[in-house]
Amino acid sequence: MASEIPLTKQIQLRLQELDGMDERRLAVQQNLELYQTRMTRAYEKLSRPRAFRKGEFVLVLRRPITGRHHGPKFAPNWEGPFIIDQVYDGGAYLLATENGEHPLPVLNGSEKMLEEAQTFVVAESIEDASYGIDLRA
Repeated sequence: MASEIPLTKQIQLRLQELDGMDERRLAVQQNLELYQTRMTRAYEKLSRPRAFRKGEFVLVLRRPITGRHHGPKFAPNWEGPFIIDQVYDGGAYLLATENGEHPLPVLNGSEKMLEEAQTFVVAESIEDASYGIDLRA
């Protein structure tokens, strides 16, 4: 026969076990906070704040980038280009298309959703292109 532990002893053992769990939970919470500060510091080190001016061309990150993928396999991650129509205090931007329409609501620039659109000069004719090769031959 197995000897049974008295009820008072069981209660004391259970309370000691719970105290040990609280200490472990506190240690895990501290490790989590340290990890989050390290990750925040690493992100802020690599990301640089950007300020756009009125009239600049920007691309907008398509949302949602996580979750189910509904488009084709190689769908672009960015929409645009859009023109910055108005700049608000605090880094918010109102974007417009080339036609002057406002297809999106005001976007917060601090969310890293905007990227400067690369502008390329397109030659009007083959003679204007300075490749050094005659492409008409």
